[in-house]
Amino acid sequence: MDQLLWGSRWTGFQVPRLVRQAVFVEEQGFALEFDRQDDTALHLSLLRDGQPAGCARLFREAGDVFHLGRVAVLPAFRNHGLGRLLVEEAARKAARLGCRRLVLSAQCHALGFYDRLGYRPQGEPFLDEHCPHQEMAKDLETDLPLVRWHLPGEGCPAALALRRQVFAGELGVPVEEDPLDSRSHLLLLAQDGQALATARLTPQEDGVVKFSRLAVDPRCRGKGLGALLLENLSFRAMELGYRRGWLSARAAVLPFYQKAGFLPQGEPYREEGETHQAVWARL
Repeated sequence: MDQLLWGSRWTGFQVPRLVRQAVFVEEQGFALEFDRQDDTALHLSLLRDGQPAGCARLFREAGDVFHLGRVAVLPAFRNHGLGRLLVEEAARKAARLGCRRLVLSAQCHALGFYDRLGYRPQGEPFLDEHCPHQEMAKDLETDLPLVRWHLPGEGCPAALALRRQVFAGELGVPVEEDPLDSRSHLLLLAQDGQALATARLTPQEDGVVKFSRLAVDPRCRGKGLGALLLENLSFRAMELGYRRGWLSARAAVLPFYQKAGFLPQGEPYREEGETHQAVWARL
């Protein structure tokens, strides 16, 4: 049985480190295998029957362009389609994080492999250490919503309107004047010009970030948009260098956050007229 597991440098790097050391350092002789990009990238581990078999790395280059790299399969597991499995899973994950164009630097002997998966050469070949490489790229086709981030101070009228609809209209919570907005990153998921879901990320002290104001248009609920918000919040926080995230969960939706990997901490409390629970996750 194959397992595909995503993690960060701090929560899921054991298998990628083992595989990359064996393949890129010991087998292929690369001296500069591990770098600072590992700290803010997502790392994919592939296990076959519980044994480390392969890995890949994914990070944002700029905007909706992401970089796929460090794709490797241990010798004992090659020629079983695991390389394709890694690349396809990385593309799926990238699309969920807002990627519309996925780029990679392929070793030239692997050009045929990536070509069969829809990646096309860009520019001229080049040397990475001693090994010839070729930049390749693929435009991702997806029905997922557009992912848009707005930096602190930029504001986002569509996100604020949706927040007002959900919190003020449904829950009776006033949201007009909120001092956290001026220092928060606002996330908006949209499709065909319609705001579908929104959330807020606020940096705090000691490497901690707070997630709040998660709201999904009532007409779009039950389609996984809440999970997509959490996925993008966690990735953005990790990109910014944060290692822990938390939020104040209403008791009614606590199971949703627990399923997403957030764990209760401390005692329940009253906030905005309802029982809440602080939940935390490592990023």
